[in-house]
Amino acid sequence: KPEMAIALTPFAALIGIRPAEEIYNLLKNLTPITKIIKINVLDKLKIETQAATAIKTIISDLTSLDSNNVMTVFNQLILHNDNPMHYLFCQLHQQHPYDVGCFFAYFMNYVELKIGEAIFIEPNTIHAYLEGDIIECMALSDNVVRLGLTKKYKDRATMLAIADFIPRSINYFFPTTEITQMDSKNNISITRYLSSKAEFKTTCIKVIKIIKLRYIIQLKMALY
Repeated sequence: KPEMAIALTPFAALIGIRPAEEIYNLLKNLTPITKIIKINVLDKLKIETQAATAIKTIISDLTSLDSNNVMTVFNQLILHNDNPMHYLFCQLHQQHPYDVGCFFAYFMNYVELKIGEAIFIEPNTIHAYLEGDIIECMALSDNVVRLGLTKKYKDRATMLAIADFIPRSINYFFPTTEITQMDSKNNISITRYLSSKAEFKTTCIKVIKIIKLRYIIQLKMALY
């Protein structure tokens, strides 16, 4: 389902599959993972037309490991403190010990938002909200599919079948923002977060000083 997340506090998340070149550079010297990957799959990350399939294959291999092998790989990864994602992997591992979702630190875009910044997530986009408070606007749905970083039911097969593994820059997930109105007299600003979906145009009304409630109502504050 599509959803818009707007940060109310400093916020951190994993969003979508990071560029294939980044994944290749993160994995190429990470022997605990490369020794599990099928022959030549890693090199396919450097071929644009084959990158998404290669990423799906690698993730499939890692998430299919039994608990003993997961524990072995995790204990080896903890020692690779020269990897840029080492801290994030260890942080996730501390919160979710030996959860295969921790592997996604090497595959997904890591983003930190300041207060008022937003991300827009299209259907079938893998994501995990790690820290902070947000306003989350989404389409009605009862089909959330989970794979890791949770104690809730996990459905690996469905996730692999429907998830979007196309690598994208983190900038792809930032909505366009524009100030559509400014009332300097009453210190009110109105910001719209625009997405690729017509129904997902979220309006944020910021009131700098206290004014009468009826004035806010007249502004027709709403989430679209």
